[in-house]
Order: sequence, then C-alpha cells, then structure tokens
Amino acid sequence: CKYCYHACPFAVPRFDAATEKMYKCTLCHDRLAEGLIPACAKACPTGAITFGDKPAMVQAAYARAQALGGSATVYGDKVVGGTHVMYVLEKPPAAYEHLPVNPKISPLVFLWKDLFKPLSLLSLLGGIGGSLLYYIIKGPKKPKFEEGGERHE
Repeated sequence: CKYCYHACPFAVPRFDAATEKMYKCTLCHDRLAEGLIPACAKACPTGAITFGDKPAMVQAAYARAQALGGSATVYGDKVVGGTHVMYVLEKPPAAYEHLPVNPKISPLVFLWKDLFKPLSLLSLLGGIGGSLLYYIIKGPKKPKFEEGGERHE
C-alpha cells in the first residue's frame, strides 16, 4: 500500500518494484530476539554505529557532539517527537543533502491515528452495544406457530 513510504518524514522505507514489497531497516529484530545487537553495530570497525538503551545512547550522543565541538549536534533525539535512530552531525542538518532540517509527520497520519481510528473503534463498539441492547429489549425472534401448535415453514 506504500502508506509507510508516504508517512515517513525521513523517506526511509523503500519500494522494490521487482518484488513489489516495501523495505526498511528493522534493527535486526531477529538478532535482538536472541539477545544480540544489530549486525551493523557489531560489524562497524570504528564504533560509529552503536546500539543500546535509549537514555544511554542519548547521553553518549551528546557527549560525542560535545567532544567534536564546533557546530556538532545530535539529530533525531527531538525531531518528530524523538526517533529510535540518532545521528551525531559535525555540521547543522541543512549541510546534509538528504537529511530534512525540520521533518514533519504528515497531518493525514495524525488524522488517522487520532481521529478516524478511534472513531471506527467507537462505531464498532456502538454497533455491538446496539445489537446487545436490541436483544435484551426485544429478545430473539420466535418462530410463528399455527393454531394446531405445529411449526409453519
């Protein structure tokens, strides 16, 4: 459906036309389930890619930015409410070609999550509640019998 492609302010999901599937990094969820770190963090020879508990990673990112000095900054800790991936940038975000300076989540995402999704659930519950109330008040339909007590088909 490509909804994730259109909703992502960072354009991370990619569509493969050959397989007709969307792809994005899953942070190696299969490795995480086994108690391992993502493959990229394990294989990174310089330690530029790290993985861990978010508060510890935020602290490490700010320490790294401070050590770099100048206009170094942490990107991803506060944009769009904070992401699970952060970058320590040596320059301001505007200096990087494919990095949005002030990413925004599409208003359609908020409209769906905050309005339509709860309303659809409320409608479903209302339908179930109405059916139950009708059953309680009117009861089930009873078959009509003829005078002889036999059922009429």
